[in-house]
Amino acid sequence: MSYDHRMRRRASDYAAAAVFLILFAIGGLVTTLLSPRESAALRLWASTNVASLQHHPVLALVLSAFLPSGSPLAWLAPIALTMFGANRAVGTARLALICAAGHLIGTGVSEGIVAYRLDHGSLPPAWSHIPDVGPSYVVVSAIVVAVMFGTWLTRVTALAVFAVLVFVSHIFAGLTSLHVTAVGHLTAIVTAAALGLVLAVRQRGVRAGPDGMTPARGHRAQVLTEAVSKVCELANSHRPQSADRRSEAPATKFNESTSPTWPWSRTDSCAGLCQSSGRLRRGRWPGAIGPVGAPFPHEGRDISGRTGHFAARLVSVFPRIMP
Repeated sequence: MSYDHRMRRRASDYAAAAVFLILFAIGGLVTTLLSPRESAALRLWASTNVASLQHHPVLALVLSAFLPSGSPLAWLAPIALTMFGANRAVGTARLALICAAGHLIGTGVSEGIVAYRLDHGSLPPAWSHIPDVGPSYVVVSAIVVAVMFGTWLTRVTALAVFAVLVFVSHIFAGLTSLHVTAVGHLTAIVTAAALGLVLAVRQRGVRAGPDGMTPARGHRAQVLTEAVSKVCELANSHRPQSADRRSEAPATKFNESTSPTWPWSRTDSCAGLCQSSGRLRRGRWPGAIGPVGAPFPHEGRDISGRTGHFAARLVSVFPRIMP
């Protein structure tokens, strides 16, 4: 694996977390550079309260996640400690979907309760303009993902951050009285857990074979191994060769333009190659992954003719078609 490929893979593993952290840092920088009055006005305009959701719901839902309610430095560490591990565990698209769903549904449920209580007169009209910004719904959703799919270190870190949010930031304060932030955090957690459960069930279904018990990869490998074995047997039957001639045949360098044969090395026979297809499928052999038609570094029989050429090409693409 080249250096560029490794860097691109690492960037894709942490893309959602990095983008969210950068955008939140920019939002925190903007609120810091503005005057206190302008910063309060920006937070109120971007808040996901009842009034903002009636006038500019899309902008409010988007901007509210990237504006801190207090000091921007207080949220940088929780975002980094939870989202990067969750991003590595489930991928960029899945984490973005789960966190966005937690933020949107948490906001919708909490503010929907406020709107209902305002319509029935159980809350004063001032509650339709309360400030409600911050990345907390996204962070708690990422915590759920990290706990469900992350490594043990990711889980411990996420649980530690969650404990700080509960016992220091008091994110569930006022839950019994249906406070906006408490209801929103609980709704975001439940939403992320439900989507995570769906993801876990789908991943288990992908790994399961036709009988529901055999791993799908193993079943697919078994089918392909049997197909390759039959093709190799058919190819070898077209060109019978004595054991003495095989042992005396010198190893030649492959040249597809001049040689009709396909020399393989470090394999007793084509059947041996097929029996070792498990290692070939996992790409543990140096020549297992390469361009279609490239020779494998194994010694043994030469397979000639169109059938042999097809068999060799089939074996060469065998690792590619496996997930």
